[in-house]
Amino acid sequence: MSKDRDIEASKLFLESERGFFATTSSSSSQRSPIQDLIKCFCGVCESWFKRKSIEYALKANGEEILRDQESREILIKFLKFRQGKSHFQSPAQKIVHCFEVSEDVLNGKRNLTEELDEVNEICYTEAWEERLTQAIENGITNDFFHDLMRESAIRLENDSQFVAFKEELKKKLK
Repeated sequence: MSKDRDIEASKLFLESERGFFATTSSSSSQRSPIQDLIKCFCGVCESWFKRKSIEYALKANGEEILRDQESREILIKFLKFRQGKSHFQSPAQKIVHCFEVSEDVLNGKRNLTEELDEVNEICYTEAWEERLTQAIENGITNDFFHDLMRESAIRLENDSQFVAFKEELKKKLK
């Protein structure tokens, strides 16, 4: 069954147009479960996203996308696609990375003292670095990382690649 599903998905993908996402144009009432999946990156990767996840990402604001793992993954795939072969991270990629590091520190997945250099690197400005130093000295780093995550969401909302991401989602859901 899984093999048949993969073959059908490959056919749907090959028949689709070239762009960020590949999908079919069937109406929602006529779509099979396989047609409810949207192929990402035109063969560059093997990522499939559920149509409802794409719809959620389209409606969500920056903070909601960053907090929702699947929506964030869709955004990351889009940003990597847009990055191409460049070794430099775009501002939007840096924003997502900052959010992820902050989230990991808050969830105990990263040790702040062991990764202080990286945490300092993700700070947006010297003022943020100073706030981090003060937060460490005062023992209130959780507030700092919550603020940094909020700042990341605000910056993402104002980033041109985020706007392009939303536009691409709109095109493929028509």
